[in-house]
Amino acid sequence: MEATAAAEILVNMGLVAGTVEAIKRAMGPAFSTERFGPLLALAVGVGLAQGGAYAGWYDTTPGMAVLQGLIAGLSASGLYRTVTRQA
Repeated sequence: MEATAAAEILVNMGLVAGTVEAIKRAMGPAFSTERFGPLLALAVGVGLAQGGAYAGWYDTTPGMAVLQGLIAGLSASGLYRTVTRQA
């Protein structure tokens, strides 16, 4: 993995974490964070990575964008859980 791909994943991870948190707050307490939070993070991660690749923000192919989105979604989901459980 090149340095640019790693940087793209880190940028996407930050975008995913913020977007997922905004969606969770907008949906209110009826949304099961424990049950559907990681799935939401994966979907948002892949969506943002594909959108970024299509718009030309990320220099990657669509197949690699899916992989980068999965990595970013799983990472953002894990980071959010770790931070909220430590606090």
